[in-house]
Amino acid sequence: MRAGLLATPLPRFLVVGALSTLTYAMLAHLALAGLGWRADVASLAAYALAAAGSYAAHRTVTFRSRRPHRAAGWRFALVSVAGYGLAFAIPWLLTERLRWAPIAATGLVCVAIPMLNALALSRFVFEVRLLRRAAPSPEPRHGL
Repeated sequence: MRAGLLATPLPRFLVVGALSTLTYAMLAHLALAGLGWRADVASLAAYALAAAGSYAAHRTVTFRSRRPHRAAGWRFALVSVAGYGLAFAIPWLLTERLRWAPIAATGLVCVAIPMLNALALSRFVFEVRLLRRAAPSPEPRHGL
């Protein structure tokens, strides 16, 4: 890819992360408002469902990683388990203990988890720096 907006993984991370976060938020809202679930349970279920596509998208689109699934997969799962814990704990603490509105808890999850994921996925899971430029393509040879 030529130099441009998507030349480093960071802008791609933001796009894939935004789509994953939007998926999480919509699913959490559906479970909370549509199904009447508690905020912590709705958040956990939504996070688990949104993570399914997140691995594939971050591996192929964001980081363009060639790290084998057997190495990246368990690391992604570990990061996701930590994220699941936070996706449960943040809404539980804010809504059940501090009596905040559920939308505030969902909003905090939408900000905190992607920030932590950016660091963990780039350093621990895929080992690709977020600000690394892709290697330049070799120039085509003309003539003999």
